[in-house]
Amino acid sequence: MPPEAAMNALPNFLRRAWPLALLCIAPTLWAQDWNQLKPEQQQALSEFAAGWDSLPSDRREQLLRRADRYNALPPEQKEQLKEGRQRWQSLSPEERERLRGFVREFRELPPERRAEIRERFRAARQLPEAERKSIRDCARGKTPEQAADCLPAARK
Repeated sequence: MPPEAAMNALPNFLRRAWPLALLCIAPTLWAQDWNQLKPEQQQALSEFAAGWDSLPSDRREQLLRRADRYNALPPEQKEQLKEGRQRWQSLSPEERERLRGFVREFRELPPERRAEIRERFRAARQLPEAERKSIRDCARGKTPEQAADCLPAARK
């Protein structure tokens, strides 16, 4: 195709493509106001209702994606997330920071070691509550590497 034809074709392409581009970004443009969200999105994002309209658009888009993923979960997983959020909210700021540090340290471990520790945590979840409590007591205040020693060995 000669360069002149390519140049003439470009505006034609853009003329045809802009409605498609608009449709791709429309949900993020039109679903920005709280009152325009679907009821299930409003329910999942209820804690953000008061300040929703003042949030930056990229934060709102991120929250909308999370709400849609949440709404697609089975009820038992939604309940687990709700319980986890309640546990997190009941923690003091110091406890939250300690847990954030624990997660940061855990992420710095080699992948093989992280996988081993995860498997040991899975095994520990199957134990009776009394044994899980003794593991929690043993692990309190320790690094991920030290806390792993409190866990039962993973079954192969």
